[in-house]
Amino acid sequence: MIAYRSPAQELAEAIRETSRLVGDYAGRAGQAVGRRQPSAYPQLARITARFERINGILEKGLAAGGLTSAQVRSIGANFRAIGALLDK
Repeated sequence: MIAYRSPAQELAEAIRETSRLVGDYAGRAGQAVGRRQPSAYPQLARITARFERINGILEKGLAAGGLTSAQVRSIGANFRAIGALLDK
């Protein structure tokens, strides 16, 4: 029998996989020879800050028992900002 996974659970799994891959990438960054080091990208600190904001919003929503529409919009704005930083 296949267990049901909600869209939120599927999203969480996709984010965990992305996190794992970013971690693997960071672990290999020091091994890059002749290529630009990932730490040379100033956007990474800004992207990290945006994810930390998203995490804070999610933690507050979890503690309150759900997200408000304003919190959902704020999460969306942070993801849009991440996208803009990645486009640079």
